[in-house]
Amino acid sequence: MLFLIAFVSVFLLGFQQQNVQHNKHIYAAITSFLIAFSQFMMYRLAVAADANEWVYMGAGGALGIVTSMIVHKKLREMKYKNWRVNNG
Repeated sequence: MLFLIAFVSVFLLGFQQQNVQHNKHIYAAITSFLIAFSQFMMYRLAVAADANEWVYMGAGGALGIVTSMIVHKKLREMKYKNWRVNNG
């Protein structure tokens, strides 16, 4: 479970950084609430975790950040393609 929540939390943090960089104000606001919830859950789970479970959190975070970068780029590319098709 720590792997999953770390993945989600870091995915959202990476996605949030991209939202801020590209001036996506509404998405940034929504993502902020999701980040708060995911970090709250991670802290609750981490308190009861064994000391060696940091490995799962690290792996989840590493995959989460890379995945968020890929997903955000794909979404931007899809929007750009749709915009070009519709506008010229």
